[in-house]
Amino acid sequence: MESNSASIGVSTGAQTLSLSPSETYTGSFDIINTSHSNSIKYEVLVAPYSVNDITYSANFTDYDDYNQIVDWISLDETSGELGKSERKTINFKIEVPENAPGGGQYASFLVRMVYDESEKENLSLSSKSQVASLLYASVAGETVKTAEVLENNINFINLDRPIFFSSVIENTGNIHLSANYVFRVFPLFSNEELFSNEDNPSSSTLLPETVYYSEKTWGETPKLGIFRVVQEISVADAESVREQVVFVCPTWFLFLCLLFIFSMILWFVTRIREHKNIIKEF
Repeated sequence: MESNSASIGVSTGAQTLSLSPSETYTGSFDIINTSHSNSIKYEVLVAPYSVNDITYSANFTDYDDYNQIVDWISLDETSGELGKSERKTINFKIEVPENAPGGGQYASFLVRMVYDESEKENLSLSSKSQVASLLYASVAGETVKTAEVLENNINFINLDRPIFFSSVIENTGNIHLSANYVFRVFPLFSNEELFSNEDNPSSSTLLPETVYYSEKTWGETPKLGIFRVVQEISVADAESVREQVVFVCPTWFLFLCLLFIFSMILWFVTRIREHKNIIKEF
C-alpha cells in the first residue's frame, strides 16, 4: 500500500433471517474498500457471535448452543483484493440440519485486511482493519419469548449533564428480542410535553439468556430546571413504567444554593444566640 491510511467496511451491519430445519438459504453482504487511494487484500471468515457482559461487548470467539449456525454456513469466497473504493459482494449459503434446535442462532462474518509486517507497522491509528456483519437467525420450532425488566432508573439529580436514563433487562427466552424505550419529559407542574420519542422509540436487540444494561440521555436538556420525566420500557411480555422528578443544574449553581442555605442556617443560629443573650441581660 502506498499510504498508511486504509480501512475496510461492510454495507450490512446486521441482518435477520427466519430458517426452518432441512432447508437451504442464501444471502449476501458487501465489503468495501473505503480508501480512495489504496488497494487492500482481505479475508472473510464465519465466526460465532455472542456478548461478554451486561454492556454487550461483542465476543467473536466463544462458541455455545446459540452459535451452531456457524457450522451450517459456507462462503463462495474467503479472500481477495479490492482496488481503491471498490465494492465486492460476498455470497453465503446456510444448510439447516434436520435436527436444528428451535430458537435463536447467531453468527458473524468477519472481514479482515491482510498485510505483511512492514505494512502493519505503517498503518495509521485511523485504519480500520477488521469489521463484522452480524447474522441474527430464528429457527422454526420451540421458541420462548420472555423477558424481565430488572431495573428502570432515572437520575434524580443531573449535574452538568443531560437527563440520564438507565435500565437492566434480562432476556429469559431462547430467541433474540427487541426492547423498546419511550422517554417523555414534562415541566414539573404541566402535562405539556417538552420531549417525547414515542413516534420513533429507541430500541435494542437482546440475545437469549443474557442481561443487558442500557444508558440513554436527552441531549436537548436545558442547563437548569426541574422536570417530570417518564421512561417506558417494553420487551416481549414485559413492561415497565418509571416516573421521576428530576433536578438539572450546573455544579456551580448547586454550590451557590448550598452556600446560601448554609449562610441562612448560620444567620438563624447567630440570631437565636443573640436573642438568648439579650434575655439573660434582663
